[in-house]
Amino acid sequence: MECGLTRGSLPQEEVQQLEAELARAKREAADLRRTLRSSAGTRGAVPDFIIIGAQRCGTTYLYDLLRRHPYFKPAERKELHFFDRDANYAKGLSWYMSQFPQPDIRNGQKEITGEATPYYLCHGLAPQRAARMVPGAKLVVMLRNPIDRAYSGHMHHSRRGEESLSFDDAIAAERQGEPNPLDTGQAVADDARGRRVRRHHFHLARGIYVHQLREWQKYFSSDQILVIRSEDFFANPGVVARDVQRFVGLPDHDLDTASVRNRNLGTYKEAMAPATRKRLEAYFAPYNKELFHHLGRDLCW
Repeated sequence: MECGLTRGSLPQEEVQQLEAELARAKREAADLRRTLRSSAGTRGAVPDFIIIGAQRCGTTYLYDLLRRHPYFKPAERKELHFFDRDANYAKGLSWYMSQFPQPDIRNGQKEITGEATPYYLCHGLAPQRAARMVPGAKLVVMLRNPIDRAYSGHMHHSRRGEESLSFDDAIAAERQGEPNPLDTGQAVADDARGRRVRRHHFHLARGIYVHQLREWQKYFSSDQILVIRSEDFFANPGVVARDVQRFVGLPDHDLDTASVRNRNLGTYKEAMAPATRKRLEAYFAPYNKELFHHLGRDLCW
């Protein structure tokens, strides 16, 4: 098997379960169509695609590149956090639609819109919510070596003052049985200043991609999901961005990759200890093996 990008796939034994989930999604889609008809006067649009994750895997870099496409109309913000934050989800479909510009058709080509909230991938409620509200959306999933993703995520939160533990202490605390928020996304509280604070960032759990992908594949068909190996994107952003353009329905366009900074390739004041990397290689090995089998290709991690 070769490293690269692929469409999501399911083992044969999960087909029956998927069919049942898709039948339910169709029923929910009928409900959605009725909602859309009642919201006919609402400003905005439903997204053509969503970049659902993962965090620190190049989602901002890709979205910034797509902004350079003449037929892409971005959302009000890159990250709308509609499906992962209860307060936003409670605002309903009309609010979500209002965050996207109404597409035009120019020279026979429809303009495309979408958003990128990387927490969707690992949020337990997001797949079902998205299937209910935007069942026809294309999903882009970016996956990076989970060890590098974990370290990048820790450094990111540390720079923002959201992480006080060292990397080794943070992953040790996670492995000691801290409650995992990825099922419901509820391990979030407000501090005295009204900021959203995640009590623990769960660097390891976010990198167990196979479980997260399977959850999304209960509600979205394989041809709606594009899985990208982040390392391929970092090495050849123009090539991978063109594949994304075709997947989401944009015409081929040469994007100016030199004008967009990849924020995931920064330098760290302190490198990860070799012993820590070795422990994490052993930790992620069975999950990565399961992921590679699930996708039908080796991501070379």
